Amino acid sequence: MSRSKPRTINSNPAKKFISLSGKTGKFNYWDKEKSESFYLDYPFAFLPLDVLSTIKGFSQKEMSGIYANEVHNLGKEILTVKIFGKGQIAEGLYGKIKDSVKNQGGKFCRSVYAMMYFDKQPELVNFQFVGASLSAWIEFENNHSIYDGAVQITGVKPAKKGATEYFIPELTLQKASREDEAIAVDFDKQLQKYLDEYKSEQIAEKTEKLHYEKPCVDEVDVIDVIPF
Repeated sequence: MSRSKPRTINSNPAKKFISLSGKTGKFNYWDKEKSESFYLDYPFAFLPLDVLSTIKGFSQKEMSGIYANEVHNLGKEILTVKIFGKGQIAEGLYGKIKDSVKNQGGKFCRSVYAMMYFDKQPELVNFQFVGASLSAWIEFENNHSIYDGAVQITGVKPAKKGATEYFIPELTLQKASREDEAIAVDFDKQLQKYLDEYKSEQIAEKTEKLHYEKPCVDEVDVIDVIPF
C-alpha cells in the first residue's frame, strides 16, 4: 500500500450467487435490487471457470451466518472462518479446524465460478455447492474434465436419510461452442485478476497481524479425500 496506490481490491465479479434450495429442489439466487429470490428452470448449463473451497453455514447459538475466505488449496492455504457480526471463530488449514467449524454450524462448500446465460446474455456467476449438492458436484468433478465443455444440470432426484428429505442434482457434461468457450475465457481473465488481488490482500493482512512471527502452519498437509 502507498499514498498513490491504496490497498483496495475490486468487488467480486460474480453477478449472481446460486445454490440449491432444500425445500424446493431448485437452484436459486437472491436479487439484491429486487429483494427477491429467483429460481432456475431445469435444464440449465454453465461453463466452469474456476473452483475454490470455503465455509458456509449458520450458527444457531449466535443466530447468524457463517462464512470464510475462498481458497484453491486446502492443504496449504489458511481459512479464516467468521460469524456475521460476531467476528472470527476459527483459523487454520481445513484439516485442523474442520471439527471445530462443524460443531459451530459451518459446512464445507465448493465455490464454483462459471459463465452462464440469462436472457441470452452471458454473465459471470458463482455456484455454492453445499451438503447434498456438494456430494453430487464432488463426484462429478472427480469423474469429468469440467473445463472441457459445459456442465448441464438436468434436474434433481429426491432422497431421504432418516427423517431428512433432500435433493441430489443430476449433472452431465456437454460440448460447448467455440463462441461460448471464448466468452468463458474472457470472463476467467477478469476472475483471475480479482482472485490475485483478493489473495494478495489476505496475505498482506496476515503478515501485518503476525508482526513477522513465523506462522504455525504445516509445510505440507495434503488432503486426499474431499472433506465434509
